[in-house]
Amino acid sequence: MDITITPHGRTVVVAPQDSVDSHNAQDLQEQLLPLFEDADAVILDGHAMPFITSAGLRVLLMAQQKGTTPKQFILCAINAEVRDVFRVAGLDALFHYEDNTQSALKAVS
Repeated sequence: MDITITPHGRTVVVAPQDSVDSHNAQDLQEQLLPLFEDADAVILDGHAMPFITSAGLRVLLMAQQKGTTPKQFILCAINAEVRDVFRVAGLDALFHYEDNTQSALKAVS
């Protein structure tokens, strides 16, 4: 799975370039979770992530638990279909959402 990782000072923006499912969730986990060791905040930019399965949700829940403050892990540019997956799973209230990367970067500063 292609994942773009872009540092912005002590914040890191992670952008999966495909759907996150059981075939590639491990790749996302291996690249996403270690970022919490050094970054003040991690933003997952979902603009190129058309869908997510329960395997992907598991990785994002693990990331959310790594964060020590509510805004240490933010999801942005999440499409309506992916948001519906969060809602149906009852997980939508666990995450902080922003419309785009710029607003997510402002939220963590």
